[in-house]
Amino acid sequence: MLRLLSIFVCLVFSSNVLAVNGNELFALMSDNKLASLKYVQGLMDMQTYIKYVDKEVSIASKTPYNSNFYICPPENSTYGQVYDILKKHLTDHPETRHLEASVLLFDAIGNKWPCSQ
Repeated sequence: MLRLLSIFVCLVFSSNVLAVNGNELFALMSDNKLASLKYVQGLMDMQTYIKYVDKEVSIASKTPYNSNFYICPPENSTYGQVYDILKKHLTDHPETRHLEASVLLFDAIGNKWPCSQ
């Protein structure tokens, strides 16, 4: 399990020329709302999975679990809300659009819906 997690972390944090950046996502949001909404949904699902794995590893290794690194959407929130928050962030902060879309999602949503300990 730890080996699989290590491989996953290396893949997530390695530089990837195929990663979608903020400029590409912003253009997609303007051209194809459904496709960009599905992309945002995938980013949120990835974050949920990583949070789950991190929590399980913390329990297994008896190390503290820090939820401050994750997003905790309120109950009954929707992917549409996440989409709207991210699109507003991209509109309001064009100077950051060169960053990977996943980084921008965590920045935009993490400030709105941080996890409490």
